[in-house]
Amino acid sequence: MSTTAFESDVSKAVKAARDYDLAIEFGSGIPYQPEMAEWYENLDIPRVPHNYFPAPRNPFVLNLASQSEEVRTRSINHCLQGLRLAKRSGAPFYAAHAGFCVDPKPSELGGAIEVETEYDKEMGYNIFRESVLQVAQEAERVEVPFLIENNVVLPENAGRQKNTPLLCSTPSEIYSFMRGVDHPRVGLLLDTGHLKVSARTLGFSLEEAVGEIRPYIQGIHHSDNDGRSDSNQGITESYWFLPFMEEFQGVSHVLEVADQSIDSILQQVKLITRVLTDK
Repeated sequence: MSTTAFESDVSKAVKAARDYDLAIEFGSGIPYQPEMAEWYENLDIPRVPHNYFPAPRNPFVLNLASQSEEVRTRSINHCLQGLRLAKRSGAPFYAAHAGFCVDPKPSELGGAIEVETEYDKEMGYNIFRESVLQVAQEAERVEVPFLIENNVVLPENAGRQKNTPLLCSTPSEIYSFMRGVDHPRVGLLLDTGHLKVSARTLGFSLEEAVGEIRPYIQGIHHSDNDGRSDSNQGITESYWFLPFMEEFQGVSHVLEVADQSIDSILQQVKLITRVLTDK
């Protein structure tokens, strides 16, 4: 369960984990608190650190493809910290979002990203690849997989000729990037909600996308939406990814839905568990 289901209230998430035997993914929406890393390490529940967690004292947008040396260095160091936290807490992986060819403002995340200058997408991928390979060295050392989460492309961020500055948002780009990195400790955290919105915006097939990127999927974020925005709605029997679930019994599954009641959460956990275990 992601902390998004508990409005990023860590005390609610921890209580639910203890009361209902849940594992918790501590996500990016949790505000900065002193000594959060130490608090996380000392918890007595199964847990995973994700992306921007724990939030730093001085906010920034994590961007492993940034042309700014300062932003890129901070991003790499944050991911190194995430891997070490994952190792010390027995987490199955640590994941960060794919990079951007521009440096968004924190207020732009999840909405329209203003692109003030021309960008070189090939350069962005080269920077991103070098950053990931640096982080992968630590992933190898601590023996924890480093997963990249696919970006979501909203209609307002599609760009001219649908040339978006958000990397790893199409199946062909994900496949090409993972093949280029070619590291045993690097894989894909597939966000199904992101993929659904990007497919509608950029005009690719969800079914074909899953087939193309399947070899790299080591974790899955589950949520649903209307294809227009990444609203993190709950999943039901009509969830588009449900028919593919049996192909991913051996990967990590995270329910990343927003502001849910505990009854709704348990119902969705039960649905995922049933589909994964049914023969």
